[in-house]
Amino acid sequence: KVTSLEMDPVHACITRNIALLLGLENHMVVQVGHSDDAVPILHEKGCRFDMVFMDQRSTRFHTDLATLERLQMLLPHSVV
Repeated sequence: KVTSLEMDPVHACITRNIALLLGLENHMVVQVGHSDDAVPILHEKGCRFDMVFMDQRSTRFHTDLATLERLQMLLPHSVV
């Protein structure tokens, strides 16, 4: 399953519509919000990841990676 974290609601809408057009809506989750808020929500839902792609600014990258590690959301041998 693919999880997309989108801070911008417009980007979230575009992402959801692309998934719908491709018939992938049942294989994709789009979580809207800033990573400070959205990552804990995903953690509460039990999400864990074997691959993470982050395209935010460098300082956020390190903070978000540390949060994912602290919450044990990265599976063994994850690719970041």
